[in-house]
Amino acid sequence: MHSLWHQIATRYADRPPSLVFELVNEPRAPMTPEQWNELLATTLCVVRAVDPDREVLVGPVMANAVAALSSLELPNDPHLTATVHYYSPFAFTHQGAWWEPGSAAWIGTTWSTAADRAAVTADLVSARS
Repeated sequence: MHSLWHQIATRYADRPPSLVFELVNEPRAPMTPEQWNELLATTLCVVRAVDPDREVLVGPVMANAVAALSSLELPNDPHLTATVHYYSPFAFTHQGAWWEPGSAAWIGTTWSTAADRAAVTADLVSARS
């Protein structure tokens, strides 16, 4: 992975700041939080050796889940942006998703009750802190 990111960082070093890197999209098992934090730190060093000011998105394991944010150890770097991917409620966001078994049964699932909104608000407040 290090040689890949060295090539990418070198290739795009002269691009405008609107180009943002994301080292791994939705890291997940079998990678543990400890393994991901180590890989993140070492790979970021590879990128920084070539492109010290490029913005880099990083998210936690469990596919960038809010619930995994507490396990994410961000290196001290002013050009990092933490990200989460939010798929809740799953039956709503993945209705009809061909890769999700049983999701055809969710087609037509609605969203926006007071409880739905409260759950999203609570999750996003948690992510922010």
